[in-house]
Amino acid sequence: MNNKLGNYQALISIKKALDYIFMKQQQNGSWTDFRLVVGESNEWVTGFIGFNVARALKFLGADPNENESIMKAHIFIKNSFRDGWGYSEKIITDADSTANVSLFLTSLNDYSYKEQIIRFIKAHKMEDGGYCTYRYKSINENHGLFLNEKRSSQDFLKSKSFEGWCSSHYTVTCNCLNALKEYKYLIEEENIRYLSNVIENDISDYWWKDKNYLRMLLVQCLSDCSQKRSVIKHILNEFKDENAFMRNRLNAFNSAAGLASLLSVDDCQDYADVISIGIMNLIKLQNANGSWMPSAYMQVPERNITYDKLSNNTEQITYAEDINSLFTTSLCLYTIAKYVRIFG
Repeated sequence: MNNKLGNYQALISIKKALDYIFMKQQQNGSWTDFRLVVGESNEWVTGFIGFNVARALKFLGADPNENESIMKAHIFIKNSFRDGWGYSEKIITDADSTANVSLFLTSLNDYSYKEQIIRFIKAHKMEDGGYCTYRYKSINENHGLFLNEKRSSQDFLKSKSFEGWCSSHYTVTCNCLNALKEYKYLIEEENIRYLSNVIENDISDYWWKDKNYLRMLLVQCLSDCSQKRSVIKHILNEFKDENAFMRNRLNAFNSAAGLASLLSVDDCQDYADVISIGIMNLIKLQNANGSWMPSAYMQVPERNITYDKLSNNTEQITYAEDINSLFTTSLCLYTIAKYVRIFG
C-alpha cells in the first residue's frame, strides 16, 4: 500500500468519524447507544466513547482537555457519579461501567475519584481472581437493578437469582485491571490464573458475541509477551483469511478490535502488511456520514444463567447491537488514529 495515500485516506476517515460522534452527542454531554429492555445506555457508553475519542485526539497531537465535546462528556460523567457509574442513571452501578468511565477520566488526567473508584472496583473482585459485573450486596440493598424501583423485598426474593451477572466475567475483569493499572496497581498472579483459560483456549466472553473485543482487552491488560502472542495468533488467523470480511467474521467492530490488538504490541511492525490491509478494508466499510454500521454485538443472558450454562440456554440470551453506531464508530476511530500515529 502507498503509505502517503493510505495516511491521507486514514486522516479523512478520522475527521468524518469525529464529526459523526460530535454530531450525535446529547445536549447534557452524554452519548447514548444500545437499547435493552432497561432502555439505552448513557453512562457506560459515554465512558467507552469518550475514552476512545480522547485517545484518538492524543494520537493526532491534540489535547482532549481542550476539546469542547470531550469537556461536555467530562462534565456529564462527573455529575453522574454515585458510588461509581452504571449502564445508565436508571440502573445501579456496576464494575464494567465504572472501569470504562475511569479509563476515560484518567485519559484526561482526572484522578479526582481515584480512591472511590479503586474501592468500588476492588469490591467486585471474586475468589477465582476475576471481577464480577454486579454485586449481590448492591442488588439486595436496592431490591433489584432499577433505582427507585417500587418493589417489596419479598417480591424481589421470589424473582430469579442474579448468579450469572454476579459471577466473574472475562471482559469485565480485563477492563477492571486496565482501569486499576492507571492507578499503579499491578496485575496479580490470581488474576492471570483466572484469565489463563481464555488465553490458552481462546474462548468467548459472557457478555459479547465476537471474540476480538475480549482479545483486545486481554492484549492491553497482559504484560507477558508470550501470553500476548498466544492471543495475537488467533487474530492473525482471522485477518489472513481472505474471505473473513465476506462471511462477516470481520465486521467493523470485530475488525477494529483485532487491529487495535495488533497495534498494541511492541513488535507491531512485524505485522505491518496485515495491519495496513486491515485498516484500508476498515476504511472501505465506513459510511458517507462518518459512521460504521452497528456491529458491536452484545449478548445479555438471563441473570440466573452462568457462563458454563450459556451454550445450553441460547433461547434465554437477548442480543443487542449499538443502534446509534457510536460504540463501533468510536473504536474504529481510535484504531485508525493509532495506526496513523505508529505508521504515519
